[in-house]
Amino acid sequence: MRTIHVGLVAASIACSARPPGPPEERATRAVAVATARIVAAHQEFDKLLLEQPDAPVAVLASLDHAVAVDDLVSATQAHGVQITAFRHGGPKHSGGYQLRPGETLESAIAQYRRDAQFFTETLVRQDEQQAAATADPALRQALQARAQEGRERLDELTREGLLVTGAELAGTPAALDRLRRSSGLVRAVEIQRGTRHVAAVPTHVR
Repeated sequence: MRTIHVGLVAASIACSARPPGPPEERATRAVAVATARIVAAHQEFDKLLLEQPDAPVAVLASLDHAVAVDDLVSATQAHGVQITAFRHGGPKHSGGYQLRPGETLESAIAQYRRDAQFFTETLVRQDEQQAAATADPALRQALQARAQEGRERLDELTREGLLVTGAELAGTPAALDRLRRSSGLVRAVEIQRGTRHVAAVPTHVR
């Protein structure tokens, strides 16, 4: 299975590694850091767009909001941008799918949907089993709540299809600029250069 699911582990690590201070103070610091990064990213992207508008580039794009996979595909294809990976989820769960070399987008999306369904169903089943087996009321309640969240995600998959919040894209700065300006989908991109990622955010700061 090539689908990447990291949300639960990442959430646990984030909880254990939180900096000291009141929640409001931590939130303020986080916003300040994110804002500074976005401002620097905007400048980095503008520089690249000005100096090398037609140079091949790979980016990790964050979307302005969760969108259907098919809508993202339509928007990228309209501007000559390729999708090489998908990302989905939020603070409580996240995952993604990396396309294999030579794999068609149609085949990748079909597998991605199957993987997302299977992974979520597996987590729900595990949480329900552990909740039934534990004698700890607090743990049982937490597991039952997480299982319910999983069931809601399954309902969403059935009702709305697979929604993505990000993607790895390949194209040129000019094509990416046209994509983010005309589609209204792309909020931020992180240019991938080897093992170093240079943040770049076109349009607006949030």
